[in-house]
Amino acid sequence: MEYYGAAELSFVAWRGDDGPLRPFPGARLRVVDGVLWVSSPYLAEGYLSTPPPVIKHSDPGPLMRDGDWATVGDLARSVDGGVEVLGRGDAAVVTGGHTVVAEEVEAAVTALGDVTGAV
Repeated sequence: MEYYGAAELSFVAWRGDDGPLRPFPGARLRVVDGVLWVSSPYLAEGYLSTPPPVIKHSDPGPLMRDGDWATVGDLARSVDGGVEVLGRGDAAVVTGGHTVVAEEVEAAVTALGDVTGAV
């Protein structure tokens, strides 16, 4: 058995055979412009260091909300009976169980005194 999920989205989809990923009970999935969105009672409301986000799906960030729907920017496509997850669509990297946004690291490095640029 395989499953797909993200810390911010909880359990999203699973499969027990060679077919597509199917939503876990209680989860609803939709693909908008190639990005997987999830509606579930188990979604994170935000990160501990920030207030719960009220973000439209076009705004940047690892966790984006649009009403009852949320995404972490994973790319996907709808297939007969489920979805196929294609990978992350932003500059977020998961390392040591933490999501690190490359743009945030770049901003911190360029804020150092003698650094003139970072990529």
